[in-house]
Amino acid sequence: MQRLYIILFAVVLGIGSLFLFWSPEPSKRKQRRALPKVEKAQVDAPEEKIEEPEEQEPEVAEAAPLPAVDLEKEASTDETDLSFQQGYCEASTDPLETEWLRNVRAMMIAGSPSEETLTALASEFESLDDPMPRELLAQSIVLRQLGRAKEANAVTERFPEPPPTDIRSLVNDAKLAYRAGRFSESVAKLRKHQAWTLGRVLYLPFLARVQLTDELTRDFISKRSDGFQVLYPTKAEGQDWSTWIEGVEAGLDDLGDFVEGELPSPLTMVVFQDRSELLATTCGKNWAGGIYDGVIKLFLNEDGSLPNIRTVQHELIHATLERNFPNRAPMWFEEGLAEIFEHRAKPIEPRFETLRTNRVYVPLTTLSDGFHLLEAGEEANAAYLQSRLLLLWIQQDNAELSLTDALALLKGPSLTREAFTNRVLGADFSMETYFQFIQKLTESKDP
Repeated sequence: MQRLYIILFAVVLGIGSLFLFWSPEPSKRKQRRALPKVEKAQVDAPEEKIEEPEEQEPEVAEAAPLPAVDLEKEASTDETDLSFQQGYCEASTDPLETEWLRNVRAMMIAGSPSEETLTALASEFESLDDPMPRELLAQSIVLRQLGRAKEANAVTERFPEPPPTDIRSLVNDAKLAYRAGRFSESVAKLRKHQAWTLGRVLYLPFLARVQLTDELTRDFISKRSDGFQVLYPTKAEGQDWSTWIEGVEAGLDDLGDFVEGELPSPLTMVVFQDRSELLATTCGKNWAGGIYDGVIKLFLNEDGSLPNIRTVQHELIHATLERNFPNRAPMWFEEGLAEIFEHRAKPIEPRFETLRTNRVYVPLTTLSDGFHLLEAGEEANAAYLQSRLLLLWIQQDNAELSLTDALALLKGPSLTREAFTNRVLGADFSMETYFQFIQKLTESKDP
């Protein structure tokens, strides 16, 4: 009998241990994580924090439906998108570069070269056919370091022209000429800098694009207004440019109140004949409707009509930020601000709700500097809509900083884009916060 009691006790103990160590709770937690929380979301006060269950997966794992391409992975690579089918954006090697010049540059960077090294470089120079100005300049420096001043003077006498008094200023002067629409002058200054500089030429793709812009616009008509000029092809001469220019002027008037800062001046707008010319001179994506690269670049519609004035106003924000703020903002902030200004008459639209219902969320790392990775128009639309929502979030005092304070950051000490994002949105800003804000925004919209 005692043995039977022992057996019964063991069976009861075993069954009890199953209930003690097994619980359906883990599967319930998984179920709750899979359900959208947006229906219960309330974003009533900026200080209210959205608490997540302790067991919740990291945010990046939840950002599942994204655009088709893996934007996070592509944004982490070192590749840059400077290629275009016409090839004007592929200028990466300097045709004026020589191995001898590279050796001199390496010696100058290393510092304190031996006399043997200097002598070898001086003698190798004699093997160069028809040396360029910067090679002559480099040889004169080598000879002076060897104490052979007379020979150095003989080399400088071979200069085709006096060297620029300030070689470095040529690039800045070229950028200013480009902004003012003096494209030929900009090309000439960049080429002069290229001919004389001893450093590496890093602006070759830009030079190729400026040169092409100059070639395409030589026969364009120029119309000037107060503070800006418009260049357009002769085939568009019969269009109503007066009304279009009035729309630009109205946008500039609003711009002064929207962003505290000086209006961009000089300001040039180029309206190309078609999208292909825009893309060839900017290396933009096929979905681009306008681009600012120092000049606002647009194109005529397929029926020959003028570009939408809202597109111009969008690009005006980019021009203003570049001219007034020394620090570059993350792209989500810059594009979101441009979207807010462009759509200021109608800031809320049905497409916001589509983002929520489809759970579309582009990671902030991609939005910070990954717009060049967006290949399809659908991806770009999602990125622009989300950027606008982030700026609406700031405008409605939900963020850590106001819009005015966020702009002030761009004039202060340099910040990384990640640090700027955390300072403005808050380090705890989450994907769920974003979806909850969309729901509140669309529910409160006037019928």
